[in-house]
Amino acid sequence: MALLLVANQRTRAALPPGLSTNVLEFIENGVDLSQWPAAPRARTPGPETVFAFFGRLVDWKGCDTLLRALARLGADTPARVLILGDGAERANLETLADRLGVRSRVEFAGWLSQSRCAERLSEADVLVLPSVLECGGAVVLEAMAKGLPVIAADWGGPADYLDPSCGVLVTPDSPEHLVAGVAAAMATLARSPELRERMGRAGRAKVESQFSWERRVERMLRVYHAVAGSCPADRPVRSIRLSLPAGLSEPEVAVQGAPVPAA
Repeated sequence: MALLLVANQRTRAALPPGLSTNVLEFIENGVDLSQWPAAPRARTPGPETVFAFFGRLVDWKGCDTLLRALARLGADTPARVLILGDGAERANLETLADRLGVRSRVEFAGWLSQSRCAERLSEADVLVLPSVLECGGAVVLEAMAKGLPVIAADWGGPADYLDPSCGVLVTPDSPEHLVAGVAAAMATLARSPELRERMGRAGRAKVESQFSWERRVERMLRVYHAVAGSCPADRPVRSIRLSLPAGLSEPEVAVQGAPVPAA
């Protein structure tokens, strides 16, 4: 038999009608928890909330949206931005920060190794990824693993990882709406350390239960067993069902009603 794996419901909905049978949604991204350990913040909590951006500085990543949102925060919401990454848009972003009057509150850290990025993320309170073309968005999972709440555009990978318990998704209806939504989310999180802490714990728990590479491999093995081991060779597969037994954080895969035990 054949089984088609797709990354999300959006891809599934775009399939031709003839491919609508034997399709399973399977998010391909994962995170190495040993590389991104949850750790106490590497700074003494203070009046400023630190919002981090982590990624290449290219136009569609939306770092300019973060800078514009920072400029909208009032004096009652002290905040600064830590930008981890480099790219073709860096000079333009530095110029924009100057024009918006926020340059003194923005650190451009440049390119860093993965281990150094993990260390610097420990200085942050929130990750912001306003990217409007983010099919994967592994940085969201990495920030969740570090125990950070996440603000992101409601599109692509981040929309598949985040829920209200661990992040804020902003609908990118227009550039103006995205900036306003990101600024509002930043203000909300800046004013509530307790909310940040609660969302950070929820994000870490979600990554541990669903997105560690160990969990990804376990689920892939269950899919293999379901496809190869539970279907008689002379009987075609008609449907694939996912269920969530008590005590499991990952769905079981069932082919023709025969569930495969959890790994």
